[in-house]
Amino acid sequence: VASVSQAPAAPAGLFAAASRRGPAPARLPSLHRTVARTAAVAGACTVTSSADSGPGTLRQCLQQAARITFDPAAFPPLNPATIKLQSELALSSGSQTIDGSGAGVILDGSAAPSGTNGIFLQSSYNVILGLQIVGFAGDGILVGGSYNTIGGDRGQGAGPSGQGNVIGGNGGSGINLNGPSNLIVGNYLGVDATGTRQLANGDDGVTVQNAGNTIGGATAADRNVISGNTLSDVHILGTANWIIGNYIGTDAAGKVQLSNPGYFNIAMDGDSPANHVQGNLIVGGSNGGGILIGDVGSSYNEIVGNSLGLDATGSTALGGNIGINVQESFN
Repeated sequence: VASVSQAPAAPAGLFAAASRRGPAPARLPSLHRTVARTAAVAGACTVTSSADSGPGTLRQCLQQAARITFDPAAFPPLNPATIKLQSELALSSGSQTIDGSGAGVILDGSAAPSGTNGIFLQSSYNVILGLQIVGFAGDGILVGGSYNTIGGDRGQGAGPSGQGNVIGGNGGSGINLNGPSNLIVGNYLGVDATGTRQLANGDDGVTVQNAGNTIGGATAADRNVISGNTLSDVHILGTANWIIGNYIGTDAAGKVQLSNPGYFNIAMDGDSPANHVQGNLIVGGSNGGGILIGDVGSSYNEIVGNSLGLDATGSTALGGNIGINVQESFN
């Protein structure tokens, strides 16, 4: 069913509180990028080798520097080089930045053991930019800490994805948020680097299992494209999270349906109250739908100003089954 829910006309009202019968979600946190805190490591390091470990590798740089970039001679932006990781990359010290936006960098987990995640942010205030993360049996990025930023402006940087990440073809979720207050912007999750073809993650595009996380934002630069994943594109199992301004179930242009056929694009269940879904372009699959609010305790959620079943122009129906399925009260 193609439909458009009514949105406030003025951009200034995008995050205005709605009248409700219960506690409203907390106001949208500022979308500033992660501010560096004092880290256990300092300085900068440039990755010059595509080996898994040893001199000049990403793994070695993570052990000795706070800011990591990639040599474009070894990682050409127009011909990305692949690092076949043998094990997870864990950021444990906090306040580290991996910036592949000026190069072409693919992290490939196809040679890693079963269950391996690509990157584990077990600490806080980290930034992940400009990487392609594919082929891991576990999650592309598992987040245990808080105040991490994954992605940025896709128009910034010489790499094929700019500051945004491409996370697809992993056995688990593209991003699994176990920690609170993280920011996810400018990424492709479940689609390839061109933004035109499915590269499905085996579970969700983003799994949200805590509070206060923000996926997307108020500008086009903040937009994530989250489509074609095996379960939900965004699965919320937490409270007071913000899903804003994304393309969900379409290609990057918002013109072609790339939704999986089996489940809801956005699912809020398992006692998930006070979440806010606004300003998204959502195209559901043929058997599932756009948005599900289900299970006891999933109340006081706000669904405002989203486009359901239509292309980005609002003039062409792309398909889908159920627009919004609300199974709990006080939403």
